[in-house]
Amino acid sequence: MAWFPVLVREYPKPMPFVPVIDHDLLRWWGQDQLWQSEDARYSADSVRAIPGPISVAGITTVDEPIADILGRFESAAIARVQDERGVADTADTASAERAGFAALGESRDAEDFIRKSPNISWVGHITDNPAYGTALGDRNYEIRAFDAAAGKYDLDIHLDTYWDDDPDGGLSKHAVRDIVIPLVVDGAEPGRVPVVDRERLIPDVYAMLAATAGIGNTAITGDKLAAMPEITAAEGKPFGEARARYTLSANLGFDHETATAGQLPQDLVASRIAPDALVGPAWPAIYAALGSVMVDGYPVIEGLLNAVHLDHLIELETDEEHLLHHVGETVALTSWAEDYFESASGRVVTIHVTHTAADGTLLARETERFAIRGRVYSDALPETAPDNGDWTALHDAEIAPTVRRVLRRVTVTAPADMTAFARTSGDFNPIHTSVRGARISGLKAPLVHGMWLSAVAQHVAQAVDAKGAHYEIAGWTYNMYGMVQLNDRVEITVERVGKVRHGGLALEVTCRIDGAIVSRGTAVTRAPISAFVYPGQGIQKQGMVLDERAKSAAARDVWERADRLTRSKLGFSILALVRDNPKELTANGVTYRHPDGLLNLTQFTQVALATVAFAQTARLREAGADIWPSYFAGHSLGEYNALSSFAGVIPLETVLELVFHRGSTMHHLIPRDAQGRSNYRMGALRPNQFGVGDDGVREYVESVAKASGEFLQIVNYNLAGAQYAVAGTIAGLKALQADSARRVAEYGGKPAFMLVPGIDVPFHSTLLRKGVPEFRDKLDALLPAEIDYRGRLVGRYIPNLVACPFEMTREFAAKILEVVPSERIRAALDDPAVWDSYAADDQKLGRLLLTELLSWQFASPVRWIETQALMFGDRTAGGLGVEEYVEVGLGNAPTLANLGSKTLRLPQFANRSVAVYNVGRDEGRVYMTDTDSLAPEVDDVPEQAAAPAPSSQFEKLAAASAPSAEGAVSHRLTGGASAATAANSNASTSDRSLSAAPQAGASAVTELGSAPSGPVEDLPFRASDAIGVLMAYSAKVRLDQIGASDTTDTLTNGVSSRRNQLLMDISSELGVASVDGAAEATLTQLAQIVNKAAPNYKPFGPVLSDAIRDRLRALFGAAGVKPRTSASASPA
Repeated sequence: MAWFPVLVREYPKPMPFVPVIDHDLLRWWGQDQLWQSEDARYSADSVRAIPGPISVAGITTVDEPIADILGRFESAAIARVQDERGVADTADTASAERAGFAALGESRDAEDFIRKSPNISWVGHITDNPAYGTALGDRNYEIRAFDAAAGKYDLDIHLDTYWDDDPDGGLSKHAVRDIVIPLVVDGAEPGRVPVVDRERLIPDVYAMLAATAGIGNTAITGDKLAAMPEITAAEGKPFGEARARYTLSANLGFDHETATAGQLPQDLVASRIAPDALVGPAWPAIYAALGSVMVDGYPVIEGLLNAVHLDHLIELETDEEHLLHHVGETVALTSWAEDYFESASGRVVTIHVTHTAADGTLLARETERFAIRGRVYSDALPETAPDNGDWTALHDAEIAPTVRRVLRRVTVTAPADMTAFARTSGDFNPIHTSVRGARISGLKAPLVHGMWLSAVAQHVAQAVDAKGAHYEIAGWTYNMYGMVQLNDRVEITVERVGKVRHGGLALEVTCRIDGAIVSRGTAVTRAPISAFVYPGQGIQKQGMVLDERAKSAAARDVWERADRLTRSKLGFSILALVRDNPKELTANGVTYRHPDGLLNLTQFTQVALATVAFAQTARLREAGADIWPSYFAGHSLGEYNALSSFAGVIPLETVLELVFHRGSTMHHLIPRDAQGRSNYRMGALRPNQFGVGDDGVREYVESVAKASGEFLQIVNYNLAGAQYAVAGTIAGLKALQADSARRVAEYGGKPAFMLVPGIDVPFHSTLLRKGVPEFRDKLDALLPAEIDYRGRLVGRYIPNLVACPFEMTREFAAKILEVVPSERIRAALDDPAVWDSYAADDQKLGRLLLTELLSWQFASPVRWIETQALMFGDRTAGGLGVEEYVEVGLGNAPTLANLGSKTLRLPQFANRSVAVYNVGRDEGRVYMTDTDSLAPEVDDVPEQAAAPAPSSQFEKLAAASAPSAEGAVSHRLTGGASAATAANSNASTSDRSLSAAPQAGASAVTELGSAPSGPVEDLPFRASDAIGVLMAYSAKVRLDQIGASDTTDTLTNGVSSRRNQLLMDISSELGVASVDGAAEATLTQLAQIVNKAAPNYKPFGPVLSDAIRDRLRALFGAAGVKPRTSASASPA
């Protein structure tokens, strides 16, 4: 017998289709017609009638009102019961009452009747009776007479708690211990059910609301909760508002983390406080606002036992560090409810809460939505809650979608008991802590609190991993779709789905149980503390970044503007210069030559690199991939590029003209012979190779200069102990080379000195100071008249000259004077009246400081070691605590990125984790087009101790032909910028292994006969193929069973949760943010859509990789074979 027809026969409810054409066809067709009989499109004589023959036999009168028919049926049913039970028809009052109660299972009195009533009427709604089926005298379901004469009784349900076995029965611990349901019973009413007493219900539900909110308890913050917050009238708030307070105690974050994030893997360290920790102290205010809502003058919380938490939003107005600055302070809460909304999901109530610090700082906004089930007076759907805690709307921010990327995947086990979470969170809802409390709501056992999983999901995202990565949440929306049972295993996946323009990430956090989505969080993260740095000369290359003009309209515009400027003002084309790198050109009547091309001539180099920096930054800004505010700095020339392109304080046209004059000034300050040659060069020194550290290198170079009688000076301090640029005369550098070589030989190190080719100007040396006045005048003439110094530079710009953040203070001016003899700064500091005149005018003071910094910069050493130490230093130790360090420079020469990585390996930064990127080298990371998963594959099958030797000819052939373990292309994906490189390396290894395989197995092939040789070309597998397989896998059908007209809706039988899961899987598999039109498209249409959306798709994506791997484990795991999914080994 086929499986499916057997399955259909198991269920009494007929299916709305004919499952199989067989000998039971008439029966199948008849059952199918029962569904059609409910369809208003068919007339009564077109379909089979639902009533059976016994029911039809009861219709004896033409056009008899339905009420009369049902009345006769009811009377007959009562009479039948009376006859069966021997109840006499008597006028005796007591007998009549007994007879009335006896109509329900021989009930003899009101209590017996209540216990035998399956349902009760609750404010007009029929609902399950919690006491149904309980025994008379059941002390857990106590029934007390309130006014027996009036038929009024109280059903008092005594709830079980975790503390019941304590010596005092747990009475010293707070819990909701009783739920009282006031009932009215009328034994003389035929067809009656116990009815909830509307008047007495109100105080009982308010008492339950207060107990649920923890009133009478001392919160974990130390606050004693004596009474529910009062509701007062407030303008614009239909039901008034509640005000409350709590203490932001030092233990709040830790205790909340202990109750929620205790199961995080060891490689994840929980954050100090999750946003949801603030929800716990707010429950009294939340419940007070919920209790204020009235429906036609009656409290909406009459349905409290049927209330479900729809969604939860929280938006933090301050970051974690500043939030914790308020520890110990009292936080004020204000809560209020919107007007209720009637929906198909029930009566929806929205509660808003604000958290405000003692100094008036708004700390957080919170929104909670509840639905009162069973109160359905509309077919309207509730509005979808805004994503990300509504952070983007509140902050007027924009999210740009990115391809999906899995950042984390963690599996946790739900608690076996929710009491600890109730005490920590402050929500004592008995549906989560009491078996009898859960049964009142129709559940067999307590449920896991939705806010527990919300908090765990937040911690999974916010926790710091082994590489220092973490995602601090600023806005959070949490939608609850399904129930989580105690001890359930929940898989939590964190995916990047978007980028806040100029800010943090947009995340999607999905919680699944056995593959089914039970909840989903969307989050906006705070931008990491970032620094954008710009390199100087030495990275130039013919054709550099010209290809980015095709990728970015903003970059193309920069090149066009720069070309217009250089043609009109400087006499040459920057586009032609970078494209062709000519060895000679004439500009404005001057002929310039360089044997390696003019890109190596200082003034042209500086203009070209300034254009490159501006174009790269414009592309970053266009994509929203920059972060503002951020720290920024530039190495030598890069300082101008940082100020102009990143800070935006110097226009493109101005900076190009400025750096051209800067380069010309530097070039002409040095004497040259008739052939244009100077007596100066530059070298790179590694003093750690002969035992000299950072603290002694300056004295060492000075000693060589003194001994040789030649000029030598360290002009770039790049990497502590390991890299310094030294400018000097040719003879001086030869002396330095010889002395360092001697020391290396004695010390046993590697070569410590090398000449830097192509440089004949002692950049950043004191020899150039004579050019400072002239260049200062040029600066003053070209800098814009108005610059936003405080908004763009203060606290963010780190000048080369002083290696500390720019400030508009006397102290900062004094730091300039410590390193250079600036007469203008000295005059301002020496005369208080002069300083006051500067201090009174931001433009005047800012211009003084900026012109001095830049004019002295080219004649002073670059203090990059100190700049990096400041950036990478911990904030608690006075550093800036930079978490992301981005070099805006060429990918083929990631100079500053490499210096940064090497600096971070120094002992003093051992506890710091910083992501280091170069926008060219790490384009995928920076622009978030990367799709490699950061969630490592976990293999369930243990490695085998030793593989058995092949015993047959077939096994020998397989062993000979198989690629080595090192050559296998595994989808074990790890984080870091090198993941893609590793994958490419593995792929190439696999190519070699595959092509070599036939040779290795040649003898076996000869023995067995002919066999194909050489690599086999992969079959084409496009995005449409992947989606076909994915849809078949999801629907549990073969691919050939899917019709061309099928859609995601038909394949999921219209179940929205399954359809949404399938759509999310499609996006994730293809590595795109979303596939427009996928929900409605047929399979044929969808194939065309996805091939356009993901033209570069390569099998397999994360979803199919996981699915295939799981099936391989199931098939081969018992045999000890470890499954691996292999990427394509052929060129794509």
